[in-house]
Amino acid sequence: MQVLLLQDRIDLSDQVRFLIESTFSAQVQTVPMISEGLKVVQNSQSLLDLIIVDLKQGVSGELEEFMAQAPGVAVLLCVSGGGVKGVPSPARVVGLIERTTFMESMTHAIQSLIDQGILKSNSVDLKDSPGQVRIAAKLLLSVGPLNGDIYIRLSESKFVKLFRKGDVFDLNDLEKYSIKKGVNYLYIRQEQCQEFAQKYKVELDKIFKSDRLNIEDMSLLNMSVQETVQELIRKVGFSKEVQEITRTQVQLTVKSMGKDPDLADILKKLKATEGQYISSHSTLCAYFSCAIAGQLQWGSDTTFTKLSLAAFLHDITLNNHDLAQLTSLDELERYETKFTAEEIKQFKNHPVEAAELAKRMTEVPADVDTIIRQHHEKADGKGFPRSLSHQYIAPLAVVFIIAHDLTQYTIRAGADFNASVFLGEVREKYKSNQFKKVLGCIEILTKIKELAMSMKKG
Repeated sequence: MQVLLLQDRIDLSDQVRFLIESTFSAQVQTVPMISEGLKVVQNSQSLLDLIIVDLKQGVSGELEEFMAQAPGVAVLLCVSGGGVKGVPSPARVVGLIERTTFMESMTHAIQSLIDQGILKSNSVDLKDSPGQVRIAAKLLLSVGPLNGDIYIRLSESKFVKLFRKGDVFDLNDLEKYSIKKGVNYLYIRQEQCQEFAQKYKVELDKIFKSDRLNIEDMSLLNMSVQETVQELIRKVGFSKEVQEITRTQVQLTVKSMGKDPDLADILKKLKATEGQYISSHSTLCAYFSCAIAGQLQWGSDTTFTKLSLAAFLHDITLNNHDLAQLTSLDELERYETKFTAEEIKQFKNHPVEAAELAKRMTEVPADVDTIIRQHHEKADGKGFPRSLSHQYIAPLAVVFIIAHDLTQYTIRAGADFNASVFLGEVREKYKSNQFKKVLGCIEILTKIKELAMSMKKG
């Protein structure tokens, strides 16, 4: 839908334009006066679907002349008090907008024209579509043009088409929707997922070959990719293409941290990392577990790959971010009224279900599924899903469990991070030898204390 808005209030024109664009998937041009509107009409008469006129000077002969230049275009006229003198030919004015309730009245008028068939909207009802898949807006920069449409979500079931098949989503579009308007996610149809995955895998390969990798950039990318993979798994399954994205992103994570990741340096760089809980938690888990393994002299590429892949997948089957923050079945019982029966079942089963996904991947180091399956086990045997005591928990799973605790604490504490508090919380519950070996590594404890001091100064 192509709309021309005559609006001489500069402070209002941007708001009106965004409302029309986001609600009705329209492309809106705004001009402050009739003379400029005439130029637009003369240059694009055949493309215009609707003209909205909201000018302080009201209706005049100039306006009638203007409307005569667009005889086939619907016009909505803004008025005060429900009427106006000197309205041009009624055939051209298809509706009136009450100025005192401008936004609401305009939206209602446009929707009425759509309902009457005078205008066409690109909005899509989810019930009538094969399904929409959420993609981080910035990832779409790398895969365009797609062989399909791109949508914005307005409500639980309503989507509006922003870009048509073959359109290129570029940096200007990203700035317009993501940066200026806070739209972080756009949607593609389910049948486009394979094409998206294939194209994005090519983009990740390019990034991997680049020498300009750093932890800060990779952590942000990792969060976007993790959220996208989670969505793709939910909608189309853990396909070969989705597995390839996962594998390549894990390789990027490992490459970005280098051979000897420094825990204090990682914590300092990533302390401001923000995102949805599951993705930010998974990203921090990857870096923290690899840094701890490195301090224990277990820092091979194979070990880092195992831990990073385990971090990427361990909560991938959970959808509720509040649910993902729970650490035990006791916690689940205390808060179970917040969750549905299906969500409770999901939480209890997610270590096993995520481990099964890892086992389905080809060319993956052994033990990744074990780390995932055991990430909620406890040294005292009170964890789940198998209530394993410390002697039955794999060494790398021990590293991951402690990194998991550090991640939980870091996100919860934020700027109030305190090494003594964290160590006090975990030291009591991890008294067994293999847990004490990880927790008691002098190098790790020293670096965490150094971090606490640097964070307080910052």
